Amino acid sequence: MADIFRIETDRTHLSWSGRLPSELEAKEPAGRLAISLSTSKPTNIKIWRPGLPEEVVNDIDVQVGPRLYEETNYNLLLSSTDGKQVELIHRDPTILKSLHSSTGGNIIHGSINFRSQIGRSRFSVYVAGKIDYEFEIEVLMRLHQQRPNEGFAAAAIEVSEKSRA
Repeated sequence: MADIFRIETDRTHLSWSGRLPSELEAKEPAGRLAISLSTSKPTNIKIWRPGLPEEVVNDIDVQVGPRLYEETNYNLLLSSTDGKQVELIHRDPTILKSLHSSTGGNIIHGSINFRSQIGRSRFSVYVAGKIDYEFEIEVLMRLHQQRPNEGFAAAAIEVSEKSRA
């Protein structure tokens, strides 16, 4: 598995890895990676995301990111740079159920799979109980593109609408 994107601040390092897009998928529209820094303290940030020119790759106003898909396993590694406890929050705790924390809580690692959830998904990164930053990605639908006559789009819309109710 290769890194799909990385976010590094003066307090944390986050690496999101998985299968890189195929050549065919690379021609699809870009995905989304939007980052919001906490307002409590200025943070130095380094962002790595493939396919962007070097002059804009660290610009948090640029919200272009990798394509991420439903029903796909991704690996996440989140670590504190100073040994303090880190926490990753998402509105749906089932997405985080395969993540594990180290003994001191300064490392979180494991697998993320959105199952059939599609659309925007927001994560919050905390260090020692204080927010460091948030990031939002967009989960795209792959099964509908591969097998358009099997009802995946309708099922995904139904699940999405139920989750908002």
